[in-house]
Amino acid sequence: MSKLRKKVKLFRTKEEILKIIYDKCINEDGCVVYTGAIQLNAKGNKTYPSIYYNGKTHKGHRLIYSLLKGEIGNNFVLHKCDNMQCINIEHLYLGGAKENALDMTNRKRTFAQNKTHCKNGHEFTQENTSIRKNIKNGRTFRFCIPCSIKNVENRKVNKPCEFCNKNYFGYKNQRFCTKKCSAIRRFNEGTSNLKCQQTIINELFK
Repeated sequence: MSKLRKKVKLFRTKEEILKIIYDKCINEDGCVVYTGAIQLNAKGNKTYPSIYYNGKTHKGHRLIYSLLKGEIGNNFVLHKCDNMQCINIEHLYLGGAKENALDMTNRKRTFAQNKTHCKNGHEFTQENTSIRKNIKNGRTFRFCIPCSIKNVENRKVNKPCEFCNKNYFGYKNQRFCTKKCSAIRRFNEGTSNLKCQQTIINELFK
């Protein structure tokens, strides 16, 4: 019968693990690069150091930050140097989900930024690409101009104005051809506000 072997957890002190980690590091342009075990992503590319400490495997940069700076909590540990294998504490800083997303965008690490064509096969060139910024999180996004134009055209139809019956080309949920028609209709229905009344006055005294 084969003997059952118990897994023994090796516990080290803070000083011991730091010495072991730094013995496996080299200096490259100011970065303290870990040369031990490295995690690989789905494509097989090297990402972060993988370090075993007190019964658990940690990402190197997170372990170093927690040992030297303190608790991380739900925050992310980000790199100033953009070197995933670097564990130089001077190159590490804490950030939330927003800062992490912005850091990925600025370094062009997101999936969408690596695309060369839109979903309809248009190439992302300077002429047919629009760059827009999200006001809430500050991230930038690429939009295909030909697809945007086509989407607007698909949302618009030829139909009569509900006030003057004049045919116009507008959105499907649009009821009036101009702001003037909308304002006068609302004024007649008694649902106008001060802004609506001001629109009527401006149109009448042009």
